[in-house]
Parts: sequence; structure tokens; C-alpha cells
Amino acid sequence: MGGIEIDCDLNILYGYAWDEVNEEEVFVSIDPGTGLVTYLATIPNMEMVNPISTYNGGEYFAIMRDDQAMVFLIQISTTSSYSVSATPFDYSNEPDLEQVGGIEYDDVNDVLYGFAFDTTNDDIVSVSIEPSNGVVSKLGLISVGPASVTSLTTTFDGSNYYIGIRNDQGDRLLGTISVTGTYSATLSGLTNPPSANVISSVAGFEVDSATGLVYGYGWDSSNSEELFIVYDPATETMTSVGVITGITLVTTTSTYFTGNFYAIMADSSKTQYLVHIQF
Repeated sequence: MGGIEIDCDLNILYGYAWDEVNEEEVFVSIDPGTGLVTYLATIPNMEMVNPISTYNGGEYFAIMRDDQAMVFLIQISTTSSYSVSATPFDYSNEPDLEQVGGIEYDDVNDVLYGFAFDTTNDDIVSVSIEPSNGVVSKLGLISVGPASVTSLTTTFDGSNYYIGIRNDQGDRLLGTISVTGTYSATLSGLTNPPSANVISSVAGFEVDSATGLVYGYGWDSSNSEELFIVYDPATETMTSVGVITGITLVTTTSTYFTGNFYAIMADSSKTQYLVHIQF
């Protein structure tokens, strides 16, 4: 199970899962109150998934690979009988770029935002992707390489795209990229909350567009517990909100809407749970 995204109007979660009986990837819904998983559609010919997905305005997107390792942009319309399309990424306009990831959907402008790597110098750059044909276009530089993308994942507030990166000095940073107006990229340093050590494992960042605060979780190696945390990019401060009791394993799959944060996590027996945090 992965790629969970919330439809706030219907109060339902969407995601994907591997059907072990039929050996195929499928699109599913999850009832946030009961955890009940319901099959909605088959995603044909896909065998590997990227942990990043995005949803807005009735359109769900994910990145998957077929059995030939070809990478596709998967689009599923939830308003038209769960129609599924698979479009290969088109780098013809940006031949030096590769490995698009971290997609976030802007339904107002019908465009996807993400990141890619520049093969000439390992820079991380911001890109846009046309959903209908997969055309990738470079928007600007995020970080000079060599650099890597961390498990913070990505998030989008309607104007700014957020991404967790690690630079060539080993510093962990949050990039805030203005993508809908004049392009700019600001890197903010991450610091541990008081009396905790979560920097190396912080994941699942989701932004609250009203406040600009970014929520996520991380394993506190000092106290051996999973923490729900909030990060303020303006002050570069991270604060522990509370302990997620009983959890020892996490994924990078999360979603958020107005005080409701969802993630897929597991306990020491590897039993998976849909974790719902309200605040």
C-alpha cells in the first residue's frame, strides 16, 4: 500500500497497492474511519512504484515503471469511472535532465511540478511536467550538485513547492521554491527539536497553506520513539508536537488537509496502520 492522497470533499483516501493474487498494481480507496481498502481500477503493466503521488481536482498522479524499467506518469481520473492513462516522460526539451520525481499537481494551471537531476553536474533543478504528454521543462536551479533528495518528500501549497535535500556538505535543508510567479529558491536549514534527534530520519513533510508551517515525522534516536513534528521555514525551527505511540517503522507516504494528517506506518510486528493525527 502506498501513495495515499486525501479527497477532502468526499473524506476518502486514494492510493495504490500490489494485488498478489492477480500480480498487478491496482488503484484503491481507503476509508479513513475504518481503514477499509476497496479496489477501484487496475493500473496495467506496472511493476514498480515511486513513493511520491499527488492529487487535486479529481485527478490522481503517480510515477511507476513497467517490466522493461520504462518510467511512466500515471494519471487516474476519479471523476470519470477511474480511467487510467500511462504517459512516458518526455525529456526532448531538456536532454540534460533525468529522474523526474516529487510530483505535485497544480489543478488551477493543470501542470505538475517536480524535481530532476542535471546529468552534467548533478545539480537538482525544479521542473514542470505537462500531464497530457509528459513533457518536462526546467524552471530553475534548486541546489548545486552533487546533492540528493531526502525522505522528507515534497509538498505544495498552491504557490510554493517544498523539497527536502542534502547538499554536498551533508547539511539537511528544506527548499522553498516559488513556481507560480517569479521563480526563486530559498534553502532553510533543519535543526533538531529540543532534547530530540530526528534530523537523519525526518519524512512525510506536508505544508499547511494557511500558516506556512510544515508537518512531518521522524524517529527520535535519543528517546527511541517516533515523533510528530512541525517545522517553521521562516525561523528554521523544528518542534516536537507529540509521540506517535507504538510505531517503529514508517513509510514516506503521507497526506494532509486542514488539521488532519494521515500516514502509513507499522509497529514492531510489521503490521501496517493508517495513522490519523488531528491537531
